[in-house]
Amino acid sequence: MDTSFEILTRDIHVLKHTVRTGWLEAGIYRGESIAGHMYHAAVIALVLRRRSEMDGVDWGRVVEYCLLHDMAEARVGDVPAPEKTDEDRRREAMVLSGMLRELGIDMPGGMDDGSPEALLYKLSEQLATLLQGYEYWRRGFRDPKVMEIIGSSLGNVEDLLGMIGDDGVRSWVGMVVERVKTDIQIEYRGK
Repeated sequence: MDTSFEILTRDIHVLKHTVRTGWLEAGIYRGESIAGHMYHAAVIALVLRRRSEMDGVDWGRVVEYCLLHDMAEARVGDVPAPEKTDEDRRREAMVLSGMLRELGIDMPGGMDDGSPEALLYKLSEQLATLLQGYEYWRRGFRDPKVMEIIGSSLGNVEDLLGMIGDDGVRSWVGMVVERVKTDIQIEYRGK
């Protein structure tokens, strides 16, 4: 039987209803789902597209990466990035590749090939995590794990901005980062 049916029913159901592990560890039991995170990242990618000054970027591919990047977590679970081992990453990539093949979705080069599309997807994904952490902070969740996730995401966003030579993207993301830092009154890496 075609397993695409199982992916589109069982696996997508799991993604829509499974709270991301980092938020659970912070005591947020009815928090953002894995699917909610992927959707948030995709919307951010669309916002970045409108601000981008880069030519030749396949923004459709960026949005696809955002919508699919954590799909394998329906089968392998959500291991937070700081705890993820090379074996976890290998297994997740293998499962994702199989799921995409079953769905007939081609991802030449993969999501981690260092292309502008890969960098922009990662930026969108990290911004989604940062902004979700910020929203929890605004709602009064002050668990140290929330601050750890915010700090980690800030560092990842700033690292990615250093690799993306798009002034429009850098300007808008810089504004977002400064707003989060100002509201929370934190400094990250002395910036």
